[in-house]
Amino acid sequence: ICDADGVWGKGIIETHEELRKRHGGGCSTLCAGPAGGNLVKIAIALVDACPHLGRGMGTIMGSKNLKAMVVYGTKGIKVADLDRFMKSADSVVDRGMKDPLREGWVKLGLNLIQDAWLTAGHKLWKHQSETVSTEEVKRVYGPEEYMKVKKYSISCPSCLACDKAVIELKEGEYAGLILPLSSPVLD
Repeated sequence: ICDADGVWGKGIIETHEELRKRHGGGCSTLCAGPAGGNLVKIAIALVDACPHLGRGMGTIMGSKNLKAMVVYGTKGIKVADLDRFMKSADSVVDRGMKDPLREGWVKLGLNLIQDAWLTAGHKLWKHQSETVSTEEVKRVYGPEEYMKVKKYSISCPSCLACDKAVIELKEGEYAGLILPLSSPVLD
């Protein structure tokens, strides 16, 4: 266990990069950002700077004063009781697939919780350098605009929500550009 000195208060990506620099490129990281430290209810945590553990994992880490974890490993994992493990895993998958909000996640991605993000103050754009009005965020990034550019849904490897998407920009300088989208509040 190490002190989080030098990374506490930094963003998730910045924390990941700093820890990789300190501990070497062969490590894997789990990091929370300032929202987790401030106990924002929808704070996410990232595994190796990729969206994996959203909607509260960063908050849980912050509540434990845990900024990040760094791990190394090459030997894999041996499951002591494979039958019991698979029964538990199957139960988790079954509950996830039956989640009443899952259809909304697949259709709208993170736009499903856009109002919660806006209420929590997530109204930044221009690389998080400017705050904008709730109305402007909804006009530019609301569900209607999202559905115009969405090609199909994708999911993080460990998630059943399928709340990310591949989008295709239709107009402007970048028309025809196809890219993955995680957050509904980007520029």
